Amino acid sequence: GNVFTSGEGRYGQLGHSCTTDEVRPRLVEGLGGPASQIACGRHHTLVLGSSGQLWAFGLGDKGQTGTGQGENSLSPCLVQLPWTSDSAVAPLGDLNISS
Repeated sequence: GNVFTSGEGRYGQLGHSCTTDEVRPRLVEGLGGPASQIACGRHHTLVLGSSGQLWAFGLGDKGQTGTGQGENSLSPCLVQLPWTSDSAVAPLGDLNISS
């Protein structure tokens, strides 16, 4: 479904292309479709789309977002995954992260 975020936005972890705090839930745009799973770290967020694409935003100074950039992402960035087809996503269990 749709992804809404609210709270502290200091590192872009809300995915709204800014670092503004949100006191009410706000739709995250740019995810390329509905989400099937969401995982939140302290200052970053990962969203697994229903099509198998992984999106990340927020603090990335230690590689938290998996984009290879080593910097913060204020809006959803597509993470390049090692599989090449959507069918490879089917066996995945829960999306897990650590911080």
